[in-house]
Amino acid sequence: MGKTTTIAKLAAKFRLKHGPRQVALVTVDNYRIAAHDHLFTYGRLLDVPVAIASNAEELRRSLQGFLDKKLTLIDTAGMGQHDARLAEQLSMIKDCVIPIKPYLVMSAANQLRGLEAVIRSFGSCQPRPAY
Repeated sequence: MGKTTTIAKLAAKFRLKHGPRQVALVTVDNYRIAAHDHLFTYGRLLDVPVAIASNAEELRRSLQGFLDKKLTLIDTAGMGQHDARLAEQLSMIKDCVIPIKPYLVMSAANQLRGLEAVIRSFGSCQPRPAY
């Protein structure tokens, strides 16, 4: 929980340092009600562009449109490791021909066993540690 807000905070910090024309936001969250509106609101407040991608081709086009940016943050749907839609979303990210550095966001309130299970579930995307 809190991924979209965290992305907005990262974008805001980056914007302050590099300016509004150096950061963009993309959402691939096609599951949560009003997810697009949530990110578009942050984009409007930060004065940064926002794109929606529903499949790997749209994601590729969105990212190509933002190649001039120093940072493009992609907001994904928050879902558990047992969610059937997870494979679809991971495939979209892996199938994108533009390299993406994935980071896995997990709740620090989870127990170690649970965190390890989540890491294994998302291992195919080779998420990078952010510590």
